[in-house]
Amino acid sequence: MSLNKLLPASTLVLIGAFWATPSHALILTYTNQTIFLNALNGATIFQDHFNDITSGSSPPLTRTGNDLNVTYSAPFGLWNTTGAISTDNSENNLLASLGSGIFAAGGNFYLTDGNGNFQSFPGQTISALATNGIDPNSSLSATANSTSNFFGWISTTPLTVLTSTSGGIFPNRWNTIDNFIVATAPPTPVTGPPALAGILGALAWSRRLRSRVAAGRSSQVD
Repeated sequence: MSLNKLLPASTLVLIGAFWATPSHALILTYTNQTIFLNALNGATIFQDHFNDITSGSSPPLTRTGNDLNVTYSAPFGLWNTTGAISTDNSENNLLASLGSGIFAAGGNFYLTDGNGNFQSFPGQTISALATNGIDPNSSLSATANSTSNFFGWISTTPLTVLTSTSGGIFPNRWNTIDNFIVATAPPTPVTGPPALAGILGALAWSRRLRSRVAAGRSSQVD
């Protein structure tokens, strides 16, 4: 029996789309570090706590670990604080340019004052975005400034840049990143849309349910 006789036309169109596009680019987002790390189980990971840098102005800074590298930069330079990376101008975005082979990245994104110290900045939304050069930029935000705000992204194609975008001059507030994590692709691909097998399974269950309903109706006594 042909597939056309078993499935409605709308379902065949959906399945055809899955077959026609076997490689689907995707960026998944995370706001919980534990869940993010669990999704990376088995991947090569480099986590940078920045505890070895000294406070002060800095040109672009490249950090390397486990054969993975990240270059941090800002249009008017960085301001390194002990244990975190920040910018030397409150109007600047903070960029993390990712080296080759990095499919996942994340960390604590928040704002600091001119001395690199955390302030709550009430009412300030914290935002950052990830880019892989294929999908639209993937943005995450938090409505409260906190050093525990975690933003993470896992992509099906290598990520290229993460950007912290929240800083500004009224009041002075500087984009800051800490505990930054990058990783290779997870051994088990992390996917968003359901696989074809899942779709077919759901359809089979639906057909069985309809058959049971029909059988129940035919056995009713008027």
